[in-house]
Amino acid sequence: MKYFMLLLILVSTVLFGTAYADSSSTTMRGSGIALLNSDLPQMYESSVRIILSNHTTIDRGLVTISTDQRTIVERMIADQWKFSYGTDGSFHASGPLISGDNTTYDMVLDGNRLLASVAGSLWKISAELKNNDQNYILEYLVNSKSHPIDNVTSYLTANVTIPNGNSVQASTGFFIPLNLEVLQGTTVTWKNQDNIDHTVQSINSQGTIIPIFNSPILKTGDTFTHKFDKPGVYHYFCSIHPWRIGVVTVS
Repeated sequence: MKYFMLLLILVSTVLFGTAYADSSSTTMRGSGIALLNSDLPQMYESSVRIILSNHTTIDRGLVTISTDQRTIVERMIADQWKFSYGTDGSFHASGPLISGDNTTYDMVLDGNRLLASVAGSLWKISAELKNNDQNYILEYLVNSKSHPIDNVTSYLTANVTIPNGNSVQASTGFFIPLNLEVLQGTTVTWKNQDNIDHTVQSINSQGTIIPIFNSPILKTGDTFTHKFDKPGVYHYFCSIHPWRIGVVTVS
């Protein structure tokens, strides 16, 4: 008989750091509690461990649930997993797992960054683990304080569009998005899709152009790229249409 179970895991101890054997490898691991919601709800211990190479490829991974009778171990089938970061430091991962008795599961992980500082970042991870008979809902807290942020974000990108028809002062929009939030190390690309020329010039609080990121004149279809290596709030404008101001917040 098929049944539905909910599993809520709150991670109490999580480490996300660089593996010693390989400087390009990253290990995510945590332990916590598992609430099994069935006819007789019970609380169990659980743990998760994921090893990434180049920060986006899962090499190995395990999810364990320790019940009163046994410990269930699901191993990630690494070559069928996908792992990617968002421009704000969030990440998404999905793929299959297989247990010791050859039961297969599908798992989805979504991590939302709650906090970023010089010491590191904190994510909330929502996950789902299921097969034909069972469905588990998981929640994690992940601390990345020991993870080098330059390595995490070296492949992050974001885009800003200069749309058509924004040369008139009364018009709205201009930079899309107008307020961009990214993680440290993100490369931002501006593209001029208007039918007239524009520029992207970093400015200080007085509106004076400063030499942080400064594009040439961007004709229709031209792009300008800058990598944000330091946290901060960066204001910029178009020197041809100085009433158009954009913001990039880097954390």
